[in-house]
Amino acid sequence: MIDPNRSQRIQVLSDGTLQIAEARASDVGSYACHVTSAGGDDSRVANLYIIELPYPPSSVAATRLGQGKMVNVSWIPGFDGNSPVSKFIIQKRVVPVTGPIPDTVNSWTTEVTNVSSDARWIALPSLKAAAAYQFRVSAINSVGEGQPSEPSNRVTLPQEGKQKIIKNHFISAIKRHSIDNFSLFVCLFILLPSSCSSVGSSGRSSGFGPFCFADNDPVAATRGGAS
Repeated sequence: MIDPNRSQRIQVLSDGTLQIAEARASDVGSYACHVTSAGGDDSRVANLYIIELPYPPSSVAATRLGQGKMVNVSWIPGFDGNSPVSKFIIQKRVVPVTGPIPDTVNSWTTEVTNVSSDARWIALPSLKAAAAYQFRVSAINSVGEGQPSEPSNRVTLPQEGKQKIIKNHFISAIKRHSIDNFSLFVCLFILLPSSCSSVGSSGRSSGFGPFCFADNDPVAATRGGAS
């Protein structure tokens, strides 16, 4: 039995309407209205649900995939706040590779803003090498964005391989020296095999391909292996 005199938040209006101000979780439940009159008795039942922000996801885990820079982030959704989750948001922060992790709010940046509400994991391919990361996940429903999860475990990405570093440097140098497209294709073709490592300080390749490279500048090349 509801006694309006026991709470300033709860009132029964003159037309019989039950009004609950500042509804909270403790108000959730079934409410029955009974009417007794000379013409007979009647009753109706109404269920009260409180729509609130979704709870933070739990068990957020980060795992490096393969030997590259891709990381898989997984989570378990929390309570949806009685309103279906529309999407998840993934955030990341760069942390020290070893030692304690400082807990600073401003260190978090948003990585993905529109992850499907059905998703329970996501692969992140655009992370930088030679860095350590943590991730957290938050959910959004009709009320808004809930609190983010606890940070994931720390995951460390390795440095890029030597050949990849040479390739990136070479592409940068190509742009700098404006080599034509055909030369770019040939250069990249001969750069990928391990034979590229045979380029010596003389600036000659070991008879491999139509280009040779100087150690200090991968675009200091001559056609046909000429010195």
